[in-house]
Amino acid sequence: MPPIAARKGANSLITRRHVLFLFGAATGLGGASRLHAGTAHEVQALNRHPENARQMMVFYPAITRIEPGASVEFVMSDRGHNVESFPDMLPDGAESFRSRVDQGLTRRFNAPGTHVFCCRPHRAVGMIGFVLVGDFAVNLDAVRDAGAGLSPRPLAERFAVLFAKVESLAGA
Repeated sequence: MPPIAARKGANSLITRRHVLFLFGAATGLGGASRLHAGTAHEVQALNRHPENARQMMVFYPAITRIEPGASVEFVMSDRGHNVESFPDMLPDGAESFRSRVDQGLTRRFNAPGTHVFCCRPHRAVGMIGFVLVGDFAVNLDAVRDAGAGLSPRPLAERFAVLFAKVESLAGA
């Protein structure tokens, strides 16, 4: 998509993504308290966390909370990533998904529950994330059980940290 506006300077184009980010920041989007069906949310695949450079191979944000019918745009901001649903960590009625490496994906989430996804090339180092749809607690026990036997260690540790945050959001 071409830039919607430009200023003087070689690298100062304002893109659609910038406008959406600024709009979201100005209106408070991104917080779990403002959820709208049909709204598109963005998750970036990154080599380094934007707020913690020591944390590598991440989805940002790692946890996205939406209402049923909303879409998530998975953006491959850095090269070498994909996004795909994590086996056995989807709610009933949800279909699995997968993108090619270096190709983004927009996915509409209709099934309420906890949807876990990963980057296949970096799964072993714990590059996973969660989309929490509506009443996301409906399959938390199944996700916990599926995550209990994860390996290698970096994947298991990242899962445990993120899952604890998801449980706190559920009030569990």
